[in-house]
Amino acid sequence: MTSTHKSILMLGCFDTKGEVLSFLRERLLAQGEQVLAVSTGVMGTTAYIPVDIVADELINDRAFSETAVQVLLDLIKKTKVEKQR
Repeated sequence: MTSTHKSILMLGCFDTKGEVLSFLRERLLAQGEQVLAVSTGVMGTTAYIPVDIVADELINDRAFSETAVQVLLDLIKKTKVEKQR
C-alpha cells in the first residue's frame, strides 16, 4: 500500500498579505501540518514567509495554465448545475 503525502495549499497575495499569511502558516505548522505556499501577488514576494511557488512560475507553465482553465470551467459547470436544482 502506498501512502499519500498531503499538504495544505496556502494560496494568497504574499506581496501584500505576507504578515497575515505568515501567521496562518506558523499556526498550521504548529499543528503538524505541511504547507505549500503559492503566491499570486504581482508585486513580488515577501520576507515574512518562504514561498514555494510564485505567480510568474504558474503563468509561464503552459501545462499548469491549461489545467487551471479546465478546473475553473468544471467548477463553473458544477455551480450552474447546483443552482438549477
